[in-house]
Amino acid sequence: MTWILANIVWKVLALCLAVWIAVKHFRELRQYPTRGIIQDCFTVLMKTHVSYFAIFIAVSCFEISYLSLRLSAVCRSVTDLCMWP
Repeated sequence: MTWILANIVWKVLALCLAVWIAVKHFRELRQYPTRGIIQDCFTVLMKTHVSYFAIFIAVSCFEISYLSLRLSAVCRSVTDLCMWP
């Protein structure tokens, strides 16, 4: 249940970041109309997604460590059941 809730929160956060990126991009396009659109897209994408990717990596590391601990406990239980005389 907590995994579903965490996944929903993560998706909402990603949606908010996407909207924020779009708004920021259109504001920057209005400020500098002479710059190339491709250059603007890459600049805004790099500036705004650095924090998103950092958060994604941090959350992924926490999930992997949590799952490895649970998997270790399950393996120990299976080993105990198999070795039971």
